Amino acid sequence: MRRQCAEGFLGYRGESMRSIGQLLRRNGDARRFFIAYGQSSLGSGAAYVALLLVAYSRFHSPWALSLVLLADFVPPMFLAPIFGALADRWSRQACAILADALRAAAFVGIAFTHSFVLTVVLAFAVGVGTALYKPAMMAGLPELVSRERLAPATALYGALTEIGYTLGPGLAAIVLLFGGPKVLLLVNAATFAISSMVLATIKFRFRERVTPVAEGARSLLRETREGLLVTARIPAASTAIVATSTVILFAGMANVAELLLARQLGGGQVGYSLFVAAAGLGVALGSLTGAGGGDARTLPRRFLAGIVLVTVGFAGVAAAPTLASALVPMAALGVGNGMLIVYERLIIQRTIAAALHGRAFGAQASLDGFAFGASFLIGGALLALVSPRTLFVVGAVGAGLVWLVARQVFAAVKLPDVQSPPAQDPVATGTAAAGVHASQ
Repeated sequence: MRRQCAEGFLGYRGESMRSIGQLLRRNGDARRFFIAYGQSSLGSGAAYVALLLVAYSRFHSPWALSLVLLADFVPPMFLAPIFGALADRWSRQACAILADALRAAAFVGIAFTHSFVLTVVLAFAVGVGTALYKPAMMAGLPELVSRERLAPATALYGALTEIGYTLGPGLAAIVLLFGGPKVLLLVNAATFAISSMVLATIKFRFRERVTPVAEGARSLLRETREGLLVTARIPAASTAIVATSTVILFAGMANVAELLLARQLGGGQVGYSLFVAAAGLGVALGSLTGAGGGDARTLPRRFLAGIVLVTVGFAGVAAAPTLASALVPMAALGVGNGMLIVYERLIIQRTIAAALHGRAFGAQASLDGFAFGASFLIGGALLALVSPRTLFVVGAVGAGLVWLVARQVFAAVKLPDVQSPPAQDPVATGTAAAGVHASQ
């Protein structure tokens, strides 16, 4: 039985990789985009290290690190839904180009300034660019690839994101042997500039804007609010978004405890690095499982399977007696997280009208940001009272409860399949919840 399960998993993964390979071979625009996105993801991962080093060198205080870290997720918390509405109103391609150009300029500024205050301001500008890019590009994927290639494109996007965060710091360590953090910052600025220029050469399929910018058009804030309300009224999508963000909350709490747990297991900084690498590669592999897509029954089932893997991973790490024995469940935890993220995105794409994708993915990015922010605060407070293992136990219990609730919701609802193009604004007409979709 175990052999059959393993063979089935390997066969499914092989099919997923073939679908990604076909996407890259047959769609030149997609191939150029993913090459550009891959190199910018690696640059972002490397620049993360450089940014912390530069911030601490300019203001010798832990607050320097905290402010720079806040710059990464605070802007998406508050701005992603509004920027998502902007992407639904204007060109998603143009929004993504602008976001990359803004981040390129901000990293050049950080490299050459000597002021800590300006460093923080520019770091927040990077966060603003990220808050614009995420909903714009996630909403823009259906305009870049055909409907049948959307699942492998979504999976590859998530995998490249995590590979960048995982391998980027290693590349930074190599570059720092020959140059300072300034070199890394300028290299990352160049990767964003390259991505911006490549995006400008790609042909996105024309999609009629459902909210024309004309006299009498609704305000951007009203569109944001109405888009969020429509998303909340679609049970499958809202459940996937809330469940994923809740699991991210527990995962973030565990992140706070990882270094201390690695030390308790005798691994120290090397052990912590192995934890990060195992989880990161696991997330990338979990993301790739979504390349095969799925139907109305398959997507929720695989989403729930991701939560099960996260739960098992939390419990396994909590019970592991040695560092080596903790690496496998840590990797499983990462695979589960990757499955959650990719199937959350696939469920959003399937159940919410393409005209509202910017706002839906903006809501998702915002809620994830709040979950990360809360996890650092709650995790730090709990870690002062309990052991690192206890935080992983809390994560296992919490993820298990999320699975129970999400399973009940998915059992009670049927995923709509939004396929036909909207004739008019789904927010204004109320047709989004009934399942309309822009032409692929």
